Amino acid sequence: MTPRALPSNPMTVRADEHGAVRVFATDREEAITRDGMGHLIGADVDTERVEVIDTKDIAALGLATYLAEGYGIRDEDLDDGAEALNAIDGCVALIPTSAFKEKEATLSPSPPLRFVGIYLEAEGARPRAMAETQSSRMLPELEPAPEPDPTPPVKRSYAIILVALLLSAALVLWAVL
Repeated sequence: MTPRALPSNPMTVRADEHGAVRVFATDREEAITRDGMGHLIGADVDTERVEVIDTKDIAALGLATYLAEGYGIRDEDLDDGAEALNAIDGCVALIPTSAFKEKEATLSPSPPLRFVGIYLEAEGARPRAMAETQSSRMLPELEPAPEPDPTPPVKRSYAIILVALLLSAALVLWAVL
């Protein structure tokens, strides 16, 4: 198995690309949101997969450690640029290739966004869709579960307590009489 390599042009996303995270940043005074990310990078993205972080929120951890622990980026891939990543002061956008919905894209980030780098996620980080098989198409349709009864059932423990109280009362009356 040959190791995966970074794309030759980090601004081009291939349809079959997976396992890479592109990092973009802005200066402190320029806040960005993930909803406007497609416009800022010039490509259609699934904004639910884009992560926008203010670096002051992860200052104690550092961006390099955040990428290593959150995305499985290997330490040796971050070593050369860890100091620069941790020095970023502003908002950071982390865009995994899964955000591009397996479509080709050419990125053209517009100000205030600037490209910082591209990093490979750990092998196997991307779940693969299972192929449909003949046997899976032949599964019977399941009946929906019945609606639960809105009135709670009488608990057995209450009945046991009631019987114990009645027996205790009967013993007390028998002892007194």
